[in-house]
Amino acid sequence: MKHFVLEGEHLAPFAEFAHLEPSHHAFLRHGYDTGAFLFSGPQIPAHGGFLVARAPTHAQLTDFLADEPFVKAGKMRFSRIIEFDPVQHQSLLGSWFSGTPGPIAPGPTGAPAAGAEGGNVELQHFMLEGEHLVPFEERAPELVAAHRAFLQRGYDNGAFLFSGPTIPPHGGVLVARARSLADLDALLADEPYTGENVMRFSARTRFNPLQYQGALQGWFGNTP
Repeated sequence: MKHFVLEGEHLAPFAEFAHLEPSHHAFLRHGYDTGAFLFSGPQIPAHGGFLVARAPTHAQLTDFLADEPFVKAGKMRFSRIIEFDPVQHQSLLGSWFSGTPGPIAPGPTGAPAAGAEGGNVELQHFMLEGEHLVPFEERAPELVAAHRAFLQRGYDNGAFLFSGPTIPPHGGVLVARARSLADLDALLADEPYTGENVMRFSARTRFNPLQYQGALQGWFGNTP
């Protein structure tokens, strides 16, 4: 199973295709019900959105996305499809990243079914892209270990959802949450790769997670 971050770009003002929103959400719901999608939502400001998906091949993902109503109407395009390797993640995502069929089973807290709509009342959510400034194979083992330990602390305190290198490995992706961009910057200030100037965060985009697998209710619903 391959894993992807997709970035959607609006090609017209949303008012011109707002009437397609019910069919758009139905398409997404199907993706959650089959286990193909992990989460999705608009960027802030809303000029596009993010979708995290999985598929056996890139071609099968493309075929599935061809039925997306906004895309079929010519009002949106997937401007980037980034394949990544989920090296580290919250433990509740283990089954999804391992390729277990279907949606993630809700946890014991009684999380709602897949595709539930969520709020964003306290914490902000960010998609971060890292860009390698030095090839990965040239990095000292102790620096790689320090980087992964930094990420693990982020998982342990609930700040990070998943992370991993892009394929091919020219950078990486990280989904994080914080009370503000300033708090996020403070958290990332201790990142070993950026501290040693072997990587930089080339993009930090805030997004609103409107739909997601039900097991993520706690994380996106801002449960510590």
